[in-house]
Amino acid sequence: MSYPRRGEIYLVRLPGHPADPIARPALVVSMDVRNRLAHDVIVVPLSTTLRPAPTHVELSVGEGGLKQASMAKYKQSHNSG
Repeated sequence: MSYPRRGEIYLVRLPGHPADPIARPALVVSMDVRNRLAHDVIVVPLSTTLRPAPTHVELSVGEGGLKQASMAKYKQSHNSG
C-alpha cells in the first residue's frame, strides 16, 4: 500500500478553507512512519505569492517538481474538537 512520504508535494484541499474551489499544493512534513500509521498527514501549504516574512520559506524551481518559484507558509491552526 502506498502512503504520502515526507518531502513529497500533493494537491490538497485545506480543511480551514472549505469554500476554496481548487486544490492547493502542499509539502508533506510529517515523518514517514506517522504517515503510514495515522489517518492523516501534516503538510505545509505552498503559494506562488512571494512575500518575505519570518513564517515563509522560499522554494526554488525544480524542488519537488515545482514549475515556478514558490513559498512554503507556516500557519498554525487550532481544532476546537
